[in-house]
Amino acid sequence: MINTKEEWNTFIGKIKNDPEYNENIDFDEKYTFIAVTMGENQTKGYSIEIKEVYAFKDYVKLYVIQEIPCAGFDYETQITRPFHIIKIAKTYKTIRR
Repeated sequence: MINTKEEWNTFIGKIKNDPEYNENIDFDEKYTFIAVTMGENQTKGYSIEIKEVYAFKDYVKLYVIQEIPCAGFDYETQITRPFHIIKIAKTYKTIRR
């Protein structure tokens, strides 16, 4: 969960060293940003996406789809760091996957 500019900078610093990702994000009282990641992978073929968000009384539940390469398939070697970021109405509830 990302609610402040400092949390955003920390997150982006971990996944991409590019200053443009730190610009034009308004962390007002309207939105919370949620990010899911798959870490670093050695080949193409990985992806992650938040498909649904369900709000409950005490928490927010995410429905997340992860794709991984098929065993035995020859994917191009390339470092990848799949991630997906969404914006929801401001919340301080626990986020669950």
